[in-house]
Amino acid sequence: MIHLATAANESASKAFPLVDIGASAGGLEAISELMAEIPAVSGMAFLVVQHLDPSRPSLLPEILAKRVSMPVLEAVEGMIVEADHLYVIPANMICGSPP
Repeated sequence: MIHLATAANESASKAFPLVDIGASAGGLEAISELMAEIPAVSGMAFLVVQHLDPSRPSLLPEILAKRVSMPVLEAVEGMIVEADHLYVIPANMICGSPP
């Protein structure tokens, strides 16, 4: 299971919202349009959960990186989440866990 968490020793003044965005396999354009309206510095982090083909590596982070104005990363177990970043779940994940 992937757990995205902020650093435990950060003060409450540095807390920020984590916005989850869910989409079906055809949701790339909708995600792109939504993220185009969000400024690069919003004080929020974003997590895209999209239905992806489990048998193929996902190109979603690379595709979105060309369309949005903030860093785009594939979510990795235990990573520190930063504000003003967009995270994408990896392919072959089911409900946050590998099959």
